[in-house]
Amino acid sequence: AINRLAYPSFYNLLVDPKEEVPELNYLNDTWVDFPLYQVMEDHEASIAADPGAPDP
Repeated sequence: AINRLAYPSFYNLLVDPKEEVPELNYLNDTWVDFPLYQVMEDHEASIAADPGAPDP
């Protein structure tokens, strides 16, 4: 089954190579949240600044 989460899942493939327990190391991986959301904000701003060619 496909689950939709409110936040991205990060997997430590050294600890959980089969990606079975994303919650196991969630608190250890929260440092990723700020850089990830900054990249997403920068990407959305670049799309707003230059939306590209209009659809046909």
